[in-house]
Amino acid sequence: MLIKKTTKKNWDQTMKRYRHQSYSFLHCLLMQIILILSPFTIYAQDQRENQNQQIDQLQKIKDLNIPALRVMLISSMIGYIEPCGCTIDLKLGGLDRIAYFIQKSREYVPTLVFVVGNYLFEDHIPESRIAQDENKAKLIHDIFHQLKINAIIPGKNDYLRGEAFFQSLYTQTPLPLMVDTPKLFKSDYLNQLSYLGVIAIPADIDEKNLQEKIAKLKNDIVTLKQNGAQTIIALSVTQRAITKQLAQELKEINFWVLGDHPLEEKNIIQLDQSYMIEAGDRGRHIAILDLYHPELDQAVSDFKSEFTSQKTALELQIKRQNAFAGFKKTNPIELQNQLNQIDQQLKNLDIASLAKEKNLKSFDYYLYPISKDEPQQKDILSKIEHFQKSLKEINLAQAGKVIPLEKNQNGYAGTAECALCHPSAQAAWEKSRHAKAWDTLVKDDKTFDVECVSCHVTGWQKPGGTALGHTEGKEDVQCEACHGPSAKHAEIGGGESYTKKFVPKEVCTTCHNQLHSPKFNYEEYLKKIIVPGHGLPQLNGGSDTINMPQDPSKE
Repeated sequence: MLIKKTTKKNWDQTMKRYRHQSYSFLHCLLMQIILILSPFTIYAQDQRENQNQQIDQLQKIKDLNIPALRVMLISSMIGYIEPCGCTIDLKLGGLDRIAYFIQKSREYVPTLVFVVGNYLFEDHIPESRIAQDENKAKLIHDIFHQLKINAIIPGKNDYLRGEAFFQSLYTQTPLPLMVDTPKLFKSDYLNQLSYLGVIAIPADIDEKNLQEKIAKLKNDIVTLKQNGAQTIIALSVTQRAITKQLAQELKEINFWVLGDHPLEEKNIIQLDQSYMIEAGDRGRHIAILDLYHPELDQAVSDFKSEFTSQKTALELQIKRQNAFAGFKKTNPIELQNQLNQIDQQLKNLDIASLAKEKNLKSFDYYLYPISKDEPQQKDILSKIEHFQKSLKEINLAQAGKVIPLEKNQNGYAGTAECALCHPSAQAAWEKSRHAKAWDTLVKDDKTFDVECVSCHVTGWQKPGGTALGHTEGKEDVQCEACHGPSAKHAEIGGGESYTKKFVPKEVCTTCHNQLHSPKFNYEEYLKKIIVPGHGLPQLNGGSDTINMPQDPSKE
């Protein structure tokens, strides 16, 4: 574009300069010919410069020892498009940040991205969330299409809305779905031809059909190898135990990726002759597998394993010393120095150079946390924000009203009524995070997100309680969210009737579950709400303390 613009400018200036001068026809003709040919001369020079720059760039890339192929793995997304932020450990992830990370990787390294396991839905979908979750599934498909995901291996929960809905997603937005047929991915990076074989391990494998499935998978492996694949990855959405059984039988597969309830394993797990990857769920981490010399027909060399096993053993020893007073002691400074030394050795380990020098098939692996500090890809962020803004219209259209109370049924009194007799308990509650639950939704504009609202109000979808758009006076996690509806308790002036003094653990885990509060510990969290005035005597000796009884099951 710059050449054309510059040439046109030169042409106009030259023609103006010579228009009124008395040059011979031959001279003018010669000048026009030179001007016409000059762009091609410039273009040829630029082409040679570009070729030289490309050669220099290739040499720089070779010197950097960039892997022949990078595989990025996102496992068990379960419809998680952005961090929910319920606890500190849930501030990781977000498709906008993942998108930016993928884009930057592809600028420097040949990168394949695979999505493994339930990526649309986690579990049973309540009726109140059907519209929201279906629209979110469409958004996820749209974003994955934009990111040019290379393969998706769905889990069984991705079909929760039925086969027809699932197939409609792929009709509207085509994505590379993998179910039974293996795929071959070709890379000719830096003129080094290599093939990566990928096999999907479906969720329907069990002990009854295991041998039949193994026979089919063996045929898939033969097909891949016949077509040039010397490195094979299995993407498994079946159970961990069955995946390990398959790994024992199918030793030609080099790497196994678990998509069914994967743990967050910082280090790759060595099996017998292969390796297993568990990258956790919700896209909070991305597993990165850098492959060196995947074209070689040999076993995979792991240059890190000796160091990582020593590090794990040291960390365990330090943990045991800190936890058990009677554990045989070793100088803690000495242990920490050993750990620091191993960390430095790992940092200095140049796997790419070792693989190149020894001509060995090798890999590097790391689990990369997608933190809130990662840059966001703006167009993806815009789509997520648009989805959040649409939830008010989507959800209110089918939210319905608050379920009416039946005759003589106990309703909700509200914190103002509770505070009349229990001011100290009210004061203790007002200092807790429960009393600020609704404010967090207002701050993040999530007051019409059904998945969030249900745990930030009192009496959600209970008779006389709350419904979407009908939360007035019952915002926050109030007394009755734990102690149950207590209007009649207030009407009769107290006593132990029409309320629950003891709150069982199951009430807490309704919201403090694995999805929203993965580090929840009932005994530890209980200490945060059993405080003076609420379960403990008041510091000022007041008389309105609520005494929390023992768990009846333990009496």
